[in-house]
Amino acid sequence: MNAVSMRYGFFLAAIFLISFVAVGWQIVLMRCLLIARYHHFSFLVISCALLGFGAGGAILALGGAWFEKNSENVLRWGTLVFALCLPASFKVGELLPLNVYFPPIAWGSTIAWWTLFWVVHSLPFLLAGLLIGLALMAGKEEVPGIYASNLAGSAAGAIGSIVLLARFPANGLVLVLSLVVLVSGLFLLFAARTGSAAYSWVLAGTAIIVSAGFALPPDRSFPLNVDQYKPLAYVQQLEKQGAAERLISRSGPRGRIDVFSSSLFHSLLALSSREAPPPMDMLLVDGFQVGSILDIKSEKDARFLDSALYSLPYKIIAPKRVLILGETGGVHIWAARLTPADSITVVQPDANIVRVLREHASHVFDDPRVRIGVQEPRAFLDSTDEVFDVIQFAGLEGFAAGSGGIGGLREDYLATVEGYGKSLSRLSERGIACVVRGIQEPARDNLKIIATWIEALERAGAKAPGNHLLLARDELSFVTLVGRSEFTDTEVNAFREAARKMSWEVEWFPGIRPEDTNKIHVLPGPGGKSWYHEAVNKLLPTNREEFLDTWLFRIEPARDDSPFFYDFFKWRSLARLAEVFGPLWPARAEMGFLVLLISLLWAITFASILIPGPAILLIRSAEGPSFRYVISLAGYFGCLGIGFMFVEMSFVQIFTRFFGDPVIAAGVVVGTFLFFAGIGSFCSSSVSRSIPGGIVSVGCIISLFVLAFTFAFPLLLESAAGASEFCKYSIGIGVMAIPAFFMGMPFPSGLMKVHENAAPAVPLAWAINGFASVISACAAVLIAMVWGFDALLVSAAAVYVIAGSLFRQIGNRGFLQGDSPCYSPLNQKGIK
Repeated sequence: MNAVSMRYGFFLAAIFLISFVAVGWQIVLMRCLLIARYHHFSFLVISCALLGFGAGGAILALGGAWFEKNSENVLRWGTLVFALCLPASFKVGELLPLNVYFPPIAWGSTIAWWTLFWVVHSLPFLLAGLLIGLALMAGKEEVPGIYASNLAGSAAGAIGSIVLLARFPANGLVLVLSLVVLVSGLFLLFAARTGSAAYSWVLAGTAIIVSAGFALPPDRSFPLNVDQYKPLAYVQQLEKQGAAERLISRSGPRGRIDVFSSSLFHSLLALSSREAPPPMDMLLVDGFQVGSILDIKSEKDARFLDSALYSLPYKIIAPKRVLILGETGGVHIWAARLTPADSITVVQPDANIVRVLREHASHVFDDPRVRIGVQEPRAFLDSTDEVFDVIQFAGLEGFAAGSGGIGGLREDYLATVEGYGKSLSRLSERGIACVVRGIQEPARDNLKIIATWIEALERAGAKAPGNHLLLARDELSFVTLVGRSEFTDTEVNAFREAARKMSWEVEWFPGIRPEDTNKIHVLPGPGGKSWYHEAVNKLLPTNREEFLDTWLFRIEPARDDSPFFYDFFKWRSLARLAEVFGPLWPARAEMGFLVLLISLLWAITFASILIPGPAILLIRSAEGPSFRYVISLAGYFGCLGIGFMFVEMSFVQIFTRFFGDPVIAAGVVVGTFLFFAGIGSFCSSSVSRSIPGGIVSVGCIISLFVLAFTFAFPLLLESAAGASEFCKYSIGIGVMAIPAFFMGMPFPSGLMKVHENAAPAVPLAWAINGFASVISACAAVLIAMVWGFDALLVSAAAVYVIAGSLFRQIGNRGFLQGDSPCYSPLNQKGIK
């Protein structure tokens, strides 16, 4: 290998590492936001990243000549600033008083703080976008190789960050990624023909300072500003006061796990026992309480659980096989161990939670009947052929969506019509499914659960869904029991007797009369009935659409195509909530959709501010392209950004169900797309020349693949549900590889055309692509929530057809005002 190729190799390695950090930093921020706030805000982080990339392109467009002239120094010193910007932006971001509730009295200040947070965290991505964009701008013939290194590094960052999260806490990766950027600076030093003593010394000194930061634990050097209303903030305060003790703190790719012990904890849902419960430890994942680990040693000490609502199925039938989906604290396991069941199957997707329960002093798994499956509950249902007498939906247990409705952005493939339908198929003939969830005012969660079960029963062929339902509640929570077969008189009588003994309020059973309800724990409703009983009457007939349409919240069943169970947002509810609750209405609203909409408006606003200026200056310059050419360029590179994000985000959600793990799905999908897109970028020139029609045909090929997969995915998911993990990953990568390969071609091919015909417009193309990706990151989630992922994929297919049709126009010299120079400093420096 000669010296020139070695220098070029170091240059590509530097671009690879910068891209690695740019994507890895996104995942780190998502994890930190999930721990400190109420959601990972993926659309916000992605929009931060792509906004930064777009802003970097806009800056390059404004100062193109200067950046080209000083490209080598800008790349080296810019990398150093990028490395320092990571810890600096993180520290500043954690100092900001963010609020997820958006109270009207502080609406302006809340949005202002979030906007500042968005801007602060966009700065590292601006630097990354500027560095990568400058490399693409300065290199002409090298564009495919540079873009391929960019995509390969991004792919490695998607998967590598997940691997790192398995070994480091999220806030502990701040310094790790900063060091990776410094290594890229070292490679840039090797790539240059002439050295720089000043840069070498500063780089070495910075590396020493960053490395010294590892002497402190992450929670001291980069503490997370946990929201004051999160359970983690509460128990941390107790810990400072000496009233609680942290027993376990463990990080993994699925989240941070903390276990605290305190005599003050009493957090069991749906407990009407006359006996005092035993001591319990609190289990938190990413700052949320997900379970209570009881400090009991035997089934005898667990007898008090007979008075919990989730024990109700065992009072109706004597199960032989019990399935517990999403167990966290072990409470449901103890309740099942009190029964004569022959087998108790526990499914929990987080291996770290399983380890915590195994190691806990209660030894809840120490029963030969208990089997553990580390798998996503929906993936387990899709892959098993077993049948069960009782299925407990432990993962759905909890109070209202809460958190200002931010949880509405979260997907759940178990709580869909198809997920409930799969549960019905896994029940024995007399089997019962059980869901316990907290009571809310106004009602929404439990009404949506009921509506979803009714539709699932109808799809399964039930002629009278009401005869398959038993509903009851206590002062805190609501239980929904669903039978695969219609409940018999004996089972209904057992249900009513159990409710009478435990002073539970019955809301529905076959043959119920209005006077049977609302006697003990009285709730508001029409004619002395509660709204729960009234809702079942409205949801069962064929005219249920009127009730769904007029109810204050969105309680239509979630489906696999739009699996947002926790989304209850309705525009018409805002005025009513403000009227009833006054300034406290956000605490009762579902703000997730509004936060997403605000993020989309932010992205559009910033794009509207930053794009027109460089475009106007470019058109007015002596050697700039015409207005018509810039419009074509904006359409082409904008469509590529939109199409890529639409497809990628759709595949992440679809493969979450297939792989059974959202973190692994995100890593595999993003990594696969970027890796094969990088290969496609590298081969773009030769492949596009060999295909009749070139990039125009490539756009059509991508569109056809996307449309084909839209219809083929359901069949794929069903037929391969029982395959091994290795086979699933192989199938998934194989499915994504072909479209991703072709999706990597249009961008470098278009950029090379711009290089040939209007070189000063290269940074503008980079900026437009970035801003289009910013906007589409938020728009994709909105489309999926309103119309579903199928609509999102169809939209992506249409966008790629449009992009293909615009390719010839950006290569049409008739659109230019004059010939544009194709200056390439990297070529003149000898980097090839």
